[in-house]
Amino acid sequence: MVEANKVSQVFWLRRIEKAVVDDPTIKDVCRVCDNGFMSDLDSYICQLFDGQFSIIRQRYEQVRFTYDFHMLKRWMLKMAYNSARIHNARDTFALKAVLPYIRGEDNQLGRSVRMFLQLAHPAPIPPNERAALGGDEVPQIWEPRLNRAGLAIVNIPHLGSKIIRMVSLQSYGFFLAFADPAGGASAGNQFADAFLKRWPNAAEIKASENHVNVICDGSDSWESIKDARRYSLQ
Repeated sequence: MVEANKVSQVFWLRRIEKAVVDDPTIKDVCRVCDNGFMSDLDSYICQLFDGQFSIIRQRYEQVRFTYDFHMLKRWMLKMAYNSARIHNARDTFALKAVLPYIRGEDNQLGRSVRMFLQLAHPAPIPPNERAALGGDEVPQIWEPRLNRAGLAIVNIPHLGSKIIRMVSLQSYGFFLAFADPAGGASAGNQFADAFLKRWPNAAEIKASENHVNVICDGSDSWESIKDARRYSLQ
């Protein structure tokens, strides 16, 4: 699958202002891990890519996304950790703390992270921006075909700013938010409620379910990629 979809698996790296083929990698991973749990996670995501992520969703389309909760979240956190280390990000310590969960050793530890899904839809490129980029050589409609991993700063009324991780796979945008350990479950629930009020077309990915229904009207793919390159997903 990886070779067949190589053209679709392009990641934008803000640090070097460049799109790279395949996901960002770290070279100091031991062979046991690389051939063990990480290989299993990558195989699972390849299956999801073939069955769901490879489809460019259209605006207002109703999508039923099916998943294995722990496999999905562990891979998302693995990607987030790789991205954090590449960019020497300020939240690297928090991602490092959940490594036992990423390795499949402690599912309880994963409860500190809430996960949300929002879909991006194709969008027209304004004529003046198309002209600046090359005119007729630039498509009129921008489709969400780039994959990205990075930081986002989310401002929630009455809760302040929160650093979250975002991993985008074509139309699918996943948000990972760490709950405040001092606040317990209620703090995480409060953040989830506020997040979904601000982005009503997003949905929370829950361990108690194996699917979620979401409408493809979460973000404009052209505005999203411009913001990502300009503001590092802030």
